[in-house]
Amino acid sequence: MVSPLSFWGLVLEPNKSYSQVVESDFRISMATLAKKGNSTKPVIVQVTVEDSTFNLCTLQSGHRENQPLEIYFSEGEEISLQAVGDAAVHLTGFHYVDTALMDGTRQFRAFNKLITHNTGNDDMDDEEGEEDDEDEEGAEYDEALLAKLANGEAMEEDDDDEDDDEEEEELAPKAGSKRKNGEKEPPAKKAKLESAIAAVKQDVPKEQKQKQDKKQDKKEQQAAKESPKKEGDNLRTLPSGLVIEDVETGNGPKAKKGSTVAVRYIGKLSNGKVFDSNVKGQPLSFTVGKGEVIKGWDVGLDGMTVGSKRKLTIPPALAYGSRGAPPEIPPNSTLHFEVKLLSVKKK
Repeated sequence: MVSPLSFWGLVLEPNKSYSQVVESDFRISMATLAKKGNSTKPVIVQVTVEDSTFNLCTLQSGHRENQPLEIYFSEGEEISLQAVGDAAVHLTGFHYVDTALMDGTRQFRAFNKLITHNTGNDDMDDEEGEEDDEDEEGAEYDEALLAKLANGEAMEEDDDDEDDDEEEEELAPKAGSKRKNGEKEPPAKKAKLESAIAAVKQDVPKEQKQKQDKKQDKKEQQAAKESPKKEGDNLRTLPSGLVIEDVETGNGPKAKKGSTVAVRYIGKLSNGKVFDSNVKGQPLSFTVGKGEVIKGWDVGLDGMTVGSKRKLTIPPALAYGSRGAPPEIPPNSTLHFEVKLLSVKKK
């Protein structure tokens, strides 16, 4: 489950474009006109997504100076925001995070309070100014925490790793520890506490292994991003997720950014359904790197020689993203193309 966590804001200066690839999910919830001077001309707030520009709202001094919005952007989308007019516009909203990541931290802090209250500490026994009624309140608090442990609520480890010896000292109560009134803890309560501590100590190795596995997964993902995978001489995967397979290699001129190319192709969805093709008649012609086709094609055809055949597996971020191209292409679709390069005209 995700929920708003932190503030997001951007000041759009007049007639300037602000472009970025979204790094984490966020929502724009308000657009407010920044008054400067006496201009009463309208200001249009626009967003460009995948080469298409949309008007979000129109603001005008003295008429409509702020507008609530419900615009959500997801990670990986390429967007561009701009204010067309004579005044700046303030956009505000929220970043989103997974609230499940926060629950474990709260549970772990509760467990630390349980251990701190019940393990003996000679230095703390000597402190003055605490009354016996505080011990009774602490006992009731301990019983509530023990109930949570008995119900199987998970405890997350703290982010700071500690030595095994220190963990042993912290988790195990000192022998013969006494309460401030000179009496030992009641046997029934002490037995419950020791049982709860033993159960948690048994779970620590499992939690440590899960944490180590997560760290290893992150390292492997980072390594995959830093360098292309080399599955074979004719197959490679780029950090963006684009998979390029050279089926046949021609000897003609090489396509590069700025070249005008002519191609034949067949486009399929992951289920094998053909959504588009050009196998006869006038071939498709476009300029590489100019945004006339989806980004997966601009990148995937770069370096291809005339007479070559390639298979391109294009992730949604380099194709039609979360919006898709209805009705043929559903949202978040991975596209598969077989492309043959017929000709290249240099710029």
